[in-house]
Parts: sequence; structure tokens; C-alpha cells
Amino acid sequence: MERKEAYLYVTGIRSRDNGSALFSGYEVNHKGDIVNSKKLLVANATSKVLGHTVYPGQVWHLIGQPYKYTRENNGFKIKEDQINVFEATLHSGAGDNFIAFISGNDAFKGIGTTKARQLWIRFGKKVYSIISSGDVATLREVLSKKSAELLVSQWKEVGQYASLVWLDKRGIPSDIGSKVIEYYGYKTRDKIEEDPYRLVAFCASWKRVDTIALHQLEVSTDDDRRLSGAIEEALYSAYSSKHTAITESDLKVRIKARLIPVNEQGEKLDTFANRAMANKLAAKALEKDLGFGAYYKSKDLYHPTGAYLMEQFIAEKLNEFKSSDMGSDINLSEVEGLIEEFEEIHKSDLPSGLTKAQREAVMTSVYTPFLLISGGAGTGKTTLLKCIYYVLDKYVDTTMQMALAGRAAKRMQEATGREAFTIAGFLKIYEEDPDKLEPLSCIVVDESSMVDLFLAYRILKTIPDGCRLIMVGDEKQLAPVGPGLVFHLLVESDDVEHIKLTETKRQKDSTGIPTIANAIRRHEWPDLFEYEGKEVGVSFVECEPSVLTEVVLDVYAEIGGATEDVRIIAPTKDHPSGVKALNRQVFETYRSEDEPVTYWDERHQATAVLKYRMNDQVMWLKNDYARDLRNGSLGVITKILDGEDGKYCTVDFEGIVVDLTLEDMSRETLAHSYAITCHKAQGSQFDRVIVPIYHWAMMDQSWLYTAVTRGVKQVVFCGDMNQAKLAALAPSTAMNRSVGLGMMLENAFKPDKAA
Repeated sequence: MERKEAYLYVTGIRSRDNGSALFSGYEVNHKGDIVNSKKLLVANATSKVLGHTVYPGQVWHLIGQPYKYTRENNGFKIKEDQINVFEATLHSGAGDNFIAFISGNDAFKGIGTTKARQLWIRFGKKVYSIISSGDVATLREVLSKKSAELLVSQWKEVGQYASLVWLDKRGIPSDIGSKVIEYYGYKTRDKIEEDPYRLVAFCASWKRVDTIALHQLEVSTDDDRRLSGAIEEALYSAYSSKHTAITESDLKVRIKARLIPVNEQGEKLDTFANRAMANKLAAKALEKDLGFGAYYKSKDLYHPTGAYLMEQFIAEKLNEFKSSDMGSDINLSEVEGLIEEFEEIHKSDLPSGLTKAQREAVMTSVYTPFLLISGGAGTGKTTLLKCIYYVLDKYVDTTMQMALAGRAAKRMQEATGREAFTIAGFLKIYEEDPDKLEPLSCIVVDESSMVDLFLAYRILKTIPDGCRLIMVGDEKQLAPVGPGLVFHLLVESDDVEHIKLTETKRQKDSTGIPTIANAIRRHEWPDLFEYEGKEVGVSFVECEPSVLTEVVLDVYAEIGGATEDVRIIAPTKDHPSGVKALNRQVFETYRSEDEPVTYWDERHQATAVLKYRMNDQVMWLKNDYARDLRNGSLGVITKILDGEDGKYCTVDFEGIVVDLTLEDMSRETLAHSYAITCHKAQGSQFDRVIVPIYHWAMMDQSWLYTAVTRGVKQVVFCGDMNQAKLAALAPSTAMNRSVGLGMMLENAFKPDKAA
């Protein structure tokens, strides 16, 4: 039998089961150097062999039988070196708090992650006493004389010896430990021992915190600190799941799940007796009203404190809008005259003039401080805004428009001819100094259905008294990514000025897209015809998941291929038929032979080839106002450059021509865009759209409706049509969110009824 011996620096845990573990990492030598940073070793060891819990950052001495293993990940086969371990010795503990503290502290400049890790691997916990005693000679086994002397001298000034030892001993990972030390400093141990569940506030998992508290700090299962922590973490978890308020019964279920005890490995001891005990403890926690300021309690709901205060502020602010007097001295005939002037100027685009609803919206915008405008895709919202701006120019100091996504803001700017901001950009400018806003401004927020609670709060907090606010959107499109619902609830309210647009103008009726989209909008599943090639309308190709990618690529080739008129709108990024995989397949099919973007790699003294090529379709992934680029801007590589001045290619982002550096082409900044997510597509339209359909928990009516309305001439669904039908017929997942704003709006608008 072949035998392998290795020191393994653990970087990840694949799975655990009653103390046994499947874990991976890099082989290191006795000095702590990684032998091969491009090659992972995966170890499979039983609890009996290990004897200790495995954590990332530890170094294990392993002896076992090596073998080759092939696993699948998102449809791709990955070959790995694995070892069945029959002898294992913990060589050194994780030490990742020490490593993070040293490498991330400016006081120890020049000692990076590699050297800090080598110190820990070489000396383990003894490194603390070695540094504290000033033993430069021993430290020089790893560090240069200069670095060793620096470490010793600065350690006396900034060292957190006791805190680091305490955190590492309890296996608290560095991403949490560094935050705790930064916040509490030398008081870290005292503060966490006083209440271990404070660690939850530093993004530690409940399971990890509960394990430390129960088994290392000897907290009892019925300790009030544990019960209070369970309430706080349950509410935080609900908020992370987009709920801003939950019922007592829901909260009790969430608390109970957290109060089932765990063993020393963090595994839940889910027995009948423990479930019964947890149920009693959950009831006790709520009866004693524990939580220490973590929540507010209304008649029927528990609200996380932050969510409660934000929703309460929004309700009160909107009520102030409602009760304010604005436009009472404006002449009605004058406004009507301005509308007629606008219609005359845009006669070629508006041969029949504004619709009745559009005209009503313009009039209302003059006389009310807060207006809601809703309507489906292509119902003339942009035309309406242009007319509103034309009229309000006479009555307000300035009009500012914004949208959540950079691409949507850019489209808004192009369509109206006026400057548009992202919401983040607007807040960055005016949040710290709202007085910069003119006192009689009009603020317009487009794509408002995607504005979550926190953003709505920040916008309303920023807008000074005297400003108008217009929220524009479609409640049937994508809901906010973050917690809460605002626009959706306001659309349902009878207490706000709301104009609803219904006449579709974007796509021609002959394409069938408006008919199909409106059916999906109504939660109906329309009859679709089978796909027959490049044509107009909405069709489908039904197929099994195993051939979905192949089918999508075939349709893609038939209706236009890699042109700017065609886009694939996929549900997810990471899936065999998701954005990443489809982009890779399209690139290899259409661009692999085109001229590549290259640069000279000094390290290897060779020409390196990037993944981008001439004519590549790309997407910019961050807001860059200096270059007029927005997160979601789509472009095409039009020229390959030689690297002079650090520029390697030219991209035309829909008229904004930019030369890109190597940094610009990192995965955080640039990506292929043959396939994009629906969120990135919102606010855009393409002649022809392909929509892969497969099982995805977040696919609902709003997603389907948004995807189909991105197409102007043709939309082709590919995949599981039954999945699409179920999604269209089911209620929007956004409406499953439990929120407190509706109740607060009712209380603010109708206090007598609330009383």
C-alpha cells in the first residue's frame, strides 16, 4: 500500500460528521513555507484518528494512503489529490488571529501573511512568549533581523497578547477576532466572558458562539444571556431573510431552533428531550421579555430595533408630506398650457398627446409634495417624467433624478437629457450635507420597486423639508435585494397620491411580447408557440436540464449569436446553465480565435494572455463617475492596445469609449456579458432575449415578468416550462416578506383608527 506523509496547512472544511472531517489545504515544510500554492491536498479522517476538532489555520501532521479523486462542481469535473488518514497529529493550532493581527497591522510593516503564518507554524503558541521576551535570535529563524527587531519593539506598543491567546485558544476565526479586538482592545476577554453572545454582533455564527459559550465558558443552557442572545440573533436572521417584523409564533420557532444544545464540535443534539427543553426556554425568553433593547414589540409583531426605527421614520416622513401645503398658489391654466407646449414640441413622438393618466400625473406632481407613479414596462413612464420636468422647471429650484442601478441611471439620463445619479451617488453627495440641496427641489427615484428599507430611509432622511419626492416604478418587477418593502406597500395604500399607467408603448403589439408580459404580470400563464427560429414574439423550447446549455447555445446561434442585439438572461451566476458557464461557452465558441488582450509578465519574463479578446462583449461592475461608467454598463472591446501607458484595450461602453488597464480588467471590475442576470438587465432592453428556465428557489412571477419585458422583438424560453408556469401562477415571493411598515403607515395616516 502506498503511503504519504505530509504537514497540511488547513484552509477549508468540506464536511464534518460526529468529529470526523473532510478538509483541504496546502502542504508546508518545517519552516512553514507552502510547498505548492497551486495544488490543494484533501484529507479524509475519522474522529478517532483526529482526536481534535479541525479548524482552518491549523497545521496537521498526516500519514495515510494517497489516491486521485474526481468530483463534480457546477457540471465541471475537478481532479484532486486526496489522502485517507490513519495517523494525525495537531502540529499547531489555528493562530489565525495572530496571523491576521500581525499581517494586517501597519506597525509591523513588512511582515505579511506568509511570514506571520510561518511564525505560527514554526513556534505555535510559544511565539507570544518569544516576542514578549524580545528573543530576536529565535525569531530570526523565520524573519530577517530588521523584521524581528521591528516585531519585538512594536509588540510592546500595540500587542494584544492576552486577547490574541484567548481568541486563538477558543478557535474564534480571525475575521471575527480582528473585529472584536479592534472594538474592545485589551478588554476583549473581559467583555466576551461577561457575555459570550456579544460575538454574534461581529458576524459570528450562532452555532460557533453557542459552542464556545456552553463548552468553554461554562454558560448554562438556561442562562439569561443565552436566551437574550437567541432572541437577538433570531431577529437578525429574520432581517437577513428580508423580514423587518415577525409574529411571536415565528419568533418562538426561530428561538427554539437556536436553543437546542450543541456538543463540543458544534453539532446539534437534536433529541426529543432537548427539543422539549428548547421549547420551554423559548417561552421563558419571551415571557421574561429578554432581549435588552434588541427589539420593539407592537400589538402583533416583534421588530428588530433598527428596522422599527427606520420604518417608523418613513411612515412619519410620508405623513408630513401628505399634510404639507404645496402648489396652492399655482395657476391651473398655466400648468395646462405648459403641458400643451410639451406635446407640441414632441408631436412626432406623441401624435395623440399624453394619455389621460399621464396628464393627471403631471398635474398632480405640481400640487403634491409626494407622488407615486406605477406602471408596467413600456407604459410611458419616461415620457411622463420628461413632461413633468418641463412643467416643474417653472416651479422648483432644481430637479434631480436617480435610480438604484448604474445602468438604469445612465438610461434615465439618456432618455430625459438630464443628469441622473445612482442612489448611492446621490447619497454620497448630499447625505452629509442636505443643505446642499436647493430648498424647493424635486427628487425623482426610478426603479423604486427595488429600493429596500435602508435606502428608502436614507433618501427620506436626506431630503430637506420643502422638497418634492416622486417615486416611479413597477411593483410587479423585481423586489428589493435588501430587507423590507416600501414601494409595494405604498402602491396598495389609499392614503398617498398614486397614478397608475396601463397603456403599453415600448414593444409593438404585433410581437406578442406585451400580451405575454401582461398575462404574467396578472399571474396567468399564457399560451406560447413553439420556437421556430428567428422571428418575432415569445416562444419556448422545452428540454431536460442535461441539455439546457446546448439548447440555449443553439438558439443563440440561430437568432443572431454574439451581437449586441442578443442577450441571455439567466436566473443565477453559479449553475451549469448560469451566467458564468454560459459566458464561458459563448466566449469559447465565438471569440477564442480572435486577437487576445496580452501583457508582459515581468515575473515569468513571458507574454501573458488575458481572458478578453477583440469584439468581446463585457460589463463594467462598479460605479466610476470620473469616466461616466456605471455598475452594469455594457460594452464591446473595439481595439487591442500594446500596453503603453498601462492601457491594454479599448472598450466602447455604448458611446463612452475607455482605455482599460490591467486593474480595470480584474474580475471585480469587468466580466463577459453575453449572459447576464435579470437584476443587471433591469432598466435595459434588447432586440432578442433568451431565458433559460430551471429550478431556482427565487424564480417567481416578478423575475419572469422582468425577464420577458427586456425583449423588444423576440423572447425565447428554454428549459422546464412547468417550472416557469408554476412561478408565474404563484404569488410573488416579495409579498411573503413580513414587514411592519404597512401597520405604521396606517397608524400615521389614520391615527384615530389606529387608536
